[in-house]
Amino acid sequence: MNATLRTHAHRLIAPLALVALATALYWPSASLPLSFDDAWSVRLVRHFSLPDLFTQTQNFGYYRPLYLAYYRLAAAAGAHGPLLLHLLCIAGHAANALLLLKLAPAMLGRRSDAAAPGAVVFGAVAFGAACLFALNPFAVQAVALPAGLNHLLALLFIQAAMLCYARARQPTAGRGRWLLACLGLSLPAFLSNEIGLCVAGFAFAYELIHALRTRRWTRRSWSFLTVTALAGAYALAYQLIPKGASPEFVFTIGDALTRALIALQTLAYPLALALGPLGLPAEASVLAATALMLSLCAWAMRGPQRGAVALGLLLFAAGAALPALRLPTGYVENAPRVFYVATPGTAIAWSALAWALTARLAPRAQAVAAGAVIAAIGLAGAWHVRDHQAFLARASEPVQAIAEAGAALAPGEQLLALNAPEWVAAPARRFPMFSEGAIVLAPYVEGSDLVLANTGLERTVHLAQYPLPGDPARPYSFRTFGQPLDPAQLTGATRVLQTRYLPEALRTDWLGGATTHGPATAEVAFAGGPSLARHHVQACREGWVVALQWRRPPAPAGEFPPTLSAFVQALDANGAKLAQSDGAPLNGLLPFAGLPADRDIVDRRVLRAPDAAGAMLHLGVYDYITGERLPATDAQGRRLAGDALTLPLPPFNPSMACR
Repeated sequence: MNATLRTHAHRLIAPLALVALATALYWPSASLPLSFDDAWSVRLVRHFSLPDLFTQTQNFGYYRPLYLAYYRLAAAAGAHGPLLLHLLCIAGHAANALLLLKLAPAMLGRRSDAAAPGAVVFGAVAFGAACLFALNPFAVQAVALPAGLNHLLALLFIQAAMLCYARARQPTAGRGRWLLACLGLSLPAFLSNEIGLCVAGFAFAYELIHALRTRRWTRRSWSFLTVTALAGAYALAYQLIPKGASPEFVFTIGDALTRALIALQTLAYPLALALGPLGLPAEASVLAATALMLSLCAWAMRGPQRGAVALGLLLFAAGAALPALRLPTGYVENAPRVFYVATPGTAIAWSALAWALTARLAPRAQAVAAGAVIAAIGLAGAWHVRDHQAFLARASEPVQAIAEAGAALAPGEQLLALNAPEWVAAPARRFPMFSEGAIVLAPYVEGSDLVLANTGLERTVHLAQYPLPGDPARPYSFRTFGQPLDPAQLTGATRVLQTRYLPEALRTDWLGGATTHGPATAEVAFAGGPSLARHHVQACREGWVVALQWRRPPAPAGEFPPTLSAFVQALDANGAKLAQSDGAPLNGLLPFAGLPADRDIVDRRVLRAPDAAGAMLHLGVYDYITGERLPATDAQGRRLAGDALTLPLPPFNPSMACR
């Protein structure tokens, strides 16, 4: 390999490493289903034409055509829509990390050739900043959830615009064309998210750093006003665009200070994490971390990294000002993605601090020490990102179950989902002023939206809830979603799902549902009670899934007491009980007296037991007040021994989950 090829290969190492880092970190999010705003947005735009993206602006008071555009792509992709959006998020985050690798030197006016004074050290600072940006813990909501893709796009266009702005400020030909390119790239930043207006602050930061470096302010230093004028004109036009109803926002000094503290937490997050074990009040912890970081920055600005430290702080201020001043406090607390545009500044500041803190060491020792500091900060962020993605996956499990069950429905059939989560909150906050939970549903999200967004199919889904008993063993908090359960819904739904809130995780089980398909003659008739039309047993990893199809006999035999219960038992070869499920159908929600006359009810039960050869299934019906079993006869009218249907159970199936 000749020298030129080696040089090109070496230049590719850092970009490829950044892409690999961002992709590996966020790849688990590619399997997340669409929920919350994502599902609602797909339904909103599913029939939009290209002009509709710019004219149909009923998006909670926002005008974001590019936001609507990527959801329109997801709607067109059908079942592949979720993966498409997640891949766009990962690619957008990786692209922003790559652009930051170029933007930091461009903003500081540093030459990119290796012969330039300090190029090696500053190249390492820029690479460290790009890595910290890729691993920033507050980026997780923007990257893992497609609702944050508009923030990624806004930053992408801001950085591209600023690279053009930096070229326009160089003493070379074509400065006007570069400035026009900057203005042209600013427009899609605005159309992605209002946070794109921060490009004006970025341009101002460039001029301040340039003045700090050259110690003078020239006529061309006012070039940032061109970008500011465009941003101001768009902000004025934005107020005139019809955008639908928006959340009411009342500005108060107290709320503004709270939002400012939340923003400062994203700047000083490594120190906020370190101070966490001290148990300080949230505000005190953030203030202490911020004061300590700003003290370090003031000290570092006496040395060679003063320009990089100042740039980081200025970019952070430019990116954090708009959400801190304008957005409701409750929204900011639950949506750290609003500070995604500020994270380049945070990353640059901490990378520069790492090199400033190790400046007295020999060059090799400094590289090792600074790399260790950056790695420690980055690993802490990566740990939080991976853990939060796993939490999002657990909270989204019911959504995935609803989407899969909805896809199995035929047109016209209905799905009933019980106790789906509205939100699930983490057991403890790592960052004192953020809610680190997962919002799954909202009042404006319909159950059918979850199926449409994740499968591309239009299906009827009802979301209902009923009170759940308390369980102090759960290491999380949650709130269920839906209207109060109407028993009539149980007899009209083809499938009934129920979310269980277990100590280890959420689990959504298929309880059964109504069906009009069944044999004319029942397998077992229970005198004074229901008939068992048929049954099915499926061996699974830890036991068996038993599906029982109950039927109401014709009147007058169909009138029976409300105190009937089924028993379903797994017995070993010696008759010892291995597992048992007692109760009315559908996990006890539908009494036998409520069985419909025009359809059967499929009742699914899971029997978990130790593996036992020769296990038998015993099932029957009894009155839970008296304990007496109802007489049971088979299809030929013969009385069953023990008034129970007895069947051999198959061996466990390790490849099948018990659901």
